[in-house]
Amino acid sequence: MFDYEDDQLERKRREFEFCDAKLGAENGSAWAQSRLADIYSHGNEFCAKDISKALYWYDEAIKNGWKDAYVSKADIYIFEWHQVREDYNLIKTAIAILTAGTNDYSIGSAIRLGDMYSHIGDYYRKIYAGVTDYEHAVVVDYCEAFRCYSKAIDIYKMPVPDKIHTGHDAIENAIFGLAWLYWHGYGVAKDDIKALLYALVSFKHNKNCIVYYAFLKEMFGSGIAGPISLKLASACEKHDGYQIEQFIHYIEGVRGKLEI
Repeated sequence: MFDYEDDQLERKRREFEFCDAKLGAENGSAWAQSRLADIYSHGNEFCAKDISKALYWYDEAIKNGWKDAYVSKADIYIFEWHQVREDYNLIKTAIAILTAGTNDYSIGSAIRLGDMYSHIGDYYRKIYAGVTDYEHAVVVDYCEAFRCYSKAIDIYKMPVPDKIHTGHDAIENAIFGLAWLYWHGYGVAKDDIKALLYALVSFKHNKNCIVYYAFLKEMFGSGIAGPISLKLASACEKHDGYQIEQFIHYIEGVRGKLEI
């Protein structure tokens, strides 16, 4: 049943969000500039979709230190590629933006490039439905993927001024990317132990990710943890995080704290 009152409240929220972002953007707030660009990139009843304005405000956000804007800007070209698949210049432009972002210490840019070069989305699609396949416009380059994921972790470890937003929240994706590459020996010498340790660190960062459970199940199913492997594989299948945490505590007791 249609709720007119709720609809009006949602409309008011969108109006306030647009006005607030516009005011903040014009007053130099990097976050507001990025948010305003997001709104222009899609459009709503208070502003028409305007890609040129979106790109302008993403650039302003980047100038003011909002590093995540590199990824959002690149996404404009990636989404356009979905509609005009034969125009691979769109993907080339996106890669150029993400490369610039990586060189400007954007963690999200480095991770996105790693995902594109590794085609790790193929693995995600086995678990998640509806994952996009933009990375197939890029030739697989596992060595470059390894470099990008490693770069993301290097940026994460750097002392960065508070005013610069680098996107630390996504670092577990870089850690998982390295685990996946080490496990398969893609772009780096195969190393099952390193793969497991990286996978466990990514799990520590996000204990609710079903992709991490699926990957750990595959690893434990190979017998990598000795006699308790099957028990841990079963725990992963049931998404029993407690059993995995207990195993991590055991490993940390032997090797020291697991961290990047």
